[in-house]
Amino acid sequence: MAVALKQARTEDYRREQQLYLDTAATLSRELLSKGYHLLTGGTDSHIMLLDHRKDRISGFEVESVLRQVNIIANQNPLPGDKGLRFSGLRLATTPMVIRGLQDSKGFVQVAELVHRGIELTKALSMEFKNSEAQRSRRNLLHLLGGKVVQCNELKNDVTALARQYPLPSYLYQSLL
Repeated sequence: MAVALKQARTEDYRREQQLYLDTAATLSRELLSKGYHLLTGGTDSHIMLLDHRKDRISGFEVESVLRQVNIIANQNPLPGDKGLRFSGLRLATTPMVIRGLQDSKGFVQVAELVHRGIELTKALSMEFKNSEAQRSRRNLLHLLGGKVVQCNELKNDVTALARQYPLPSYLYQSLL
């Protein structure tokens, strides 16, 4: 604990924390400009929570589609959610910053990629609109076959951006 507190007093640490806040602000601003609703209207940390209730899709559906194109996000419950159908999607900038994506231009690209994934989810969800009971991860992902071109284009764009910012060697070694 003492070491962590000492580190927190350094200028490098303050600069790094400010970078997380700045990149999250850029990402949230871009998502808001695309018409998405953030639960708190923005973010004061490295995490933001998108509210998909007006889109009539679940955080689970968005998470499932984004995972297929190599974007990691998590479904999250929002106030008023019942059962296991969560309306929220949590995004964080920390993993991307650790990889070296540290400029606002890069996070504008990330927002566009997330937007395309959400739009793909909406299109898939419309195909399931009349059969609510069939909405499951397996069936939703099966529908991706019908959108294979859009899915592959998005996945290729995500991969191209990620390759510009490889995992730091200390993280890569811990995965082996």
